[in-house]
Amino acid sequence: MLIHVGQAKDCPELREKIRKLRRTCVEAFKHTAQILLPQVKR
Repeated sequence: MLIHVGQAKDCPELREKIRKLRRTCVEAFKHTAQILLPQVKR
């Protein structure tokens, strides 16, 4: 998706999809870190 940003194919829908995907990834990483970090500290 990122390849198309800034090109003629770029549209608000594509930018919104990227924003949502980025937010989903950030939330998944936060959740994973909350699970793994206590295990690593032991």
